[in-house]
Amino acid sequence: MEYPCPCLIDDLVHRRGCQGAIERLDPASAKQRIDSAWWHGVPTNRRLQPYSYDSHWDWNGKCVGQAKDAMTEAVCLTAHGAVQGAMIYLLNAKSVVVPSMTCVYISYLASAPWNRIEVAEHPHISGAGRALLAHATRHSRLLGLQGRVLVASIKSKTALGFYDSLGFLDTGETLGEDRLPFLELSPEMARVLEGI
Repeated sequence: MEYPCPCLIDDLVHRRGCQGAIERLDPASAKQRIDSAWWHGVPTNRRLQPYSYDSHWDWNGKCVGQAKDAMTEAVCLTAHGAVQGAMIYLLNAKSVVVPSMTCVYISYLASAPWNRIEVAEHPHISGAGRALLAHATRHSRLLGLQGRVLVASIKSKTALGFYDSLGFLDTGETLGEDRLPFLELSPEMARVLEGI
């Protein structure tokens, strides 16, 4: 898949249709542009705790691990000179809905804290997560997987509402001792997300 890939995201502060780019995320960039930038100076108080689920994520470490696996991709969405969102995904997961099918599995997906209405008083960008998921559905389609995407979501109203708004369906299956719900996007809803 070629990078960078242009995409449109909604900019809440200035204008609609802000240009962004999906780029490969390498360990050094993850360390400098996410680990050292995203949560620096953002208080993680009790009120923000449900919205700072990823404040401890080591994107550099995750990208180092990803670099060793040819079936894993790490990408970020950049706009306004900063990383606005990031995602790591597997290219060879099994669909929960149709076990005989392979799908793309989202391992990690996050928007920068300054883009979260629950964290920032005036979010900079809206649509980073959606743009990254649309990228994953396109990659799924290019691999012949019909746009199928699977995610094990954290159990917050915000995250579950986000995936529901994009057409992800609860499969009834869960992951791990935290029982994170597996949500899957059908080929039909993937086309809606991609705008085709």
